[in-house]
Amino acid sequence: MNGGEISSLNRSFLLGLLDDGRRSDGRTLEESRPLTMSTNVVSTAEASVEINLGNTLAIAGLKVSKGAPYPDRPSEGVLNVNIELCPMASPDFELGPLKPDAIELSRTIERGLHDANVIDLNGLCIEEGEMVWVVYIDIYALNFDGNLQDAGFLACLKLLSEIEGRQDEVFGEGSSNIIDLSARPISVTMLKIDEHILMDPSDEEESTGSARMTVTVDSEDNVRTVHKSKGGQFDGDDVIRCVRMAKVVAQQRRDQMF
Repeated sequence: MNGGEISSLNRSFLLGLLDDGRRSDGRTLEESRPLTMSTNVVSTAEASVEINLGNTLAIAGLKVSKGAPYPDRPSEGVLNVNIELCPMASPDFELGPLKPDAIELSRTIERGLHDANVIDLNGLCIEEGEMVWVVYIDIYALNFDGNLQDAGFLACLKLLSEIEGRQDEVFGEGSSNIIDLSARPISVTMLKIDEHILMDPSDEEESTGSARMTVTVDSEDNVRTVHKSKGGQFDGDDVIRCVRMAKVVAQQRRDQMF
């Protein structure tokens, strides 16, 4: 997500801090913000979670229902991630149709979950070409201070972990292997500002950055996905550095979540 533009004075101040290895919130360049989660916050959902990543706050809920498969994927169920950018979360969010940033964010989280193999879409098939299970995950941003990418992915992961142990109850008898979180994939996002690479960017930092990279790392330090956004570039050394940083923070987050 991109916040509003910041003034040239604020940008100069921010760059001055980064040149000294500091950030406006007191973190080092490679430090993530505190992560907290509370589950069972919405009684009508199969699973729900409230997540705080620093000052970024979101609530997410998971529901399942039966539906038709996509015509080009008749033997696969559906995972649908939807992100609502509530106007109360940021002055930059407005009511109305989903903005391109929100659509990209939802699809990026979906792809990250698919590529991490945490859910077997074929296992969601009830009758090929006719009926499948559809897993809906709705994420509501209530306060935005950057990096909704990681907050959204981690919320999805927590929701899936909440139903992993009761899949027969949710999807029917014999469905215990549809969700598999044994690899413990974790999403980690970094931002490039000039020559600096920042872990877990704030809203102010995202407004200044030229390129953003999200790396998903599993518990064996394997890179499952890499997604780059915004218009700038990462060179080879930047990518190596981002992967190294991601592995460290992924383990920290994994220790908190599981």
